[in-house]
Order: sequence, then structure tokens, then C-alpha cells
Amino acid sequence: MSLKNFLPHWRIMVGMSFEEALALASRDEGFKATVYAMNTLLIHKGIYTQEEFRALFVEWVEKEQNRKTARAPRAEVSSAFPA
Repeated sequence: MSLKNFLPHWRIMVGMSFEEALALASRDEGFKATVYAMNTLLIHKGIYTQEEFRALFVEWVEKEQNRKTARAPRAEVSSAFPA
């Protein structure tokens, strides 16, 4: 289904206006809905594939985990368990 055909059918399936959805969504839900909508449009328009999105998602999470690990305070080594 092309994007032109996708959007009108999607609107019928949902039955809610953008303004109604915006009013119902929390700030966090609104952010998640924005990311979902943008990624869906970019994939449907062929800007990138779902595989490319997934690879970049994993890359970002790995970088964040490495950053968190580097910032975490190091625990003192106990003398009860020699290294």
C-alpha cells in the first residue's frame, strides 16, 4: 500500500483527530507517538529501511550503555577476594 493510500485508511481505522490525540497523550506518549510517526513515514517513503533503523537503534543504545558505564563510579575492590 502506497503512503498516499495508507494515510486516509489509517485515519478511518483510528477515528480520532490529531488534536484529540494530542490532548489525550501525556508528554512522554506524545514524544513516543512523534518518533513512531516520523519513523513510519521515513520507512514508507523509502528514506531508510526497517533494517537500517534497527541497526542505528542498536548502535545508539550501545553508545549510551558505554557512556553510562564510563560515568559509573568504580566500586572499591575488597581485600576479601584477591584479584
